[in-house]
Amino acid sequence: MERPLVEQQEVWKGSEELVKIFDMQIRRDMDYVRAKAYWSRSLQDLPLAALTEALARLSSGRYQMAPSCRCHGCNHRH
Repeated sequence: MERPLVEQQEVWKGSEELVKIFDMQIRRDMDYVRAKAYWSRSLQDLPLAALTEALARLSSGRYQMAPSCRCHGCNHRH
């Protein structure tokens, strides 16, 4: 059963906000103390559908580890 368009848009918007928080934590723009405070405030009021969508989007490949480059013995990632 599909959700109404307005509800889908709200879930998507909510998940976008969560992905921004994930990004900040992964890039270390948000430290442990701030992250813990954010999640302790936010989780109780967070719609489950938005959390589900955001967590599923983690598998989109955006955060996947890139294999090391094997060309000419260099150590950079492609």
